[in-house]
Amino acid sequence: ELLVVADGFVPTCTRKRVDPHSGVVAIVLRPHDLDQRVPALIVRGRVQDEAGQPVERAIVEPYGFQKGNTGMYGRLEGIDPLAVTNSEGEFRIGVSEKGVALHVKVSARYFAPKIFSGLLSGRKTHELKLQPGVTITGTVTKDSQPLPGIAVGLVQQNRNTTSFVGDFKIAANERGEFAFLNVPSRESYFVY
Repeated sequence: ELLVVADGFVPTCTRKRVDPHSGVVAIVLRPHDLDQRVPALIVRGRVQDEAGQPVERAIVEPYGFQKGNTGMYGRLEGIDPLAVTNSEGEFRIGVSEKGVALHVKVSARYFAPKIFSGLLSGRKTHELKLQPGVTITGTVTKDSQPLPGIAVGLVQQNRNTTSFVGDFKIAANERGEFAFLNVPSRESYFVY
């Protein structure tokens, strides 16, 4: 599936899977109504680095929400599937009803992905800080010989929804070596 995101337009997915060899794919974007919505139907935020500098092109993905005693995770109807930060690190996500608090995963180049919970819709701009991650390296061998091209995965042992960022995957190089970059620190992982 392809997802297209452009400032001022509704993030749009292809309705079916696309074969990359099938040629040109046409996706029509429609203008977003965020500028016309009441503030109570928008979650606003600013992604920054440790020094408070804006992080441009960070991907902000809602994966759950809370409203009162009701919570939901997974595919969220009526909530924008994602937002991408502008040059000031700012983003807006449209929601379908007032009083919604989003749980989001934020990913950006050169930073460890991070989970942020309870971002309330309204006028408040939520400040979200990212940090560089750590690098995890290793070598895959069999009978003391490197295994090039082997797929290697890394996943957090703690899969709590308030901190789980998903798994990382990579292929070993010609020497059987692999390196996972910008992995969240202070976590225990399984390698598979």
